[in-house]
Amino acid sequence: MAAPRNLDSLPWITKDGYLDMLKAPLESTYMRACGDDPQAARDSLGVLSAVFLLGFFVALPARGLDASGRNRRSAAIRTHAGVRLTAYG
Repeated sequence: MAAPRNLDSLPWITKDGYLDMLKAPLESTYMRACGDDPQAARDSLGVLSAVFLLGFFVALPARGLDASGRNRRSAAIRTHAGVRLTAYG
């Protein structure tokens, strides 16, 4: 699928350039993740993972502190930075 030339053609991008998750086409992404094409499945899983993590970080309190006195969002990002993943086969 070719990338759109104009963001105005994407209904899930607001006029201010933000992502409107209520309009994001996640159903088709989910269907590709469950499909038979391994490359499309990996790509789709990457998108779904990013959406999940974005929602997770946004849902964390911006001002609350964790046990070490850090912002919870910062602590969550630092925790994820230490996760090591193996490559897909």
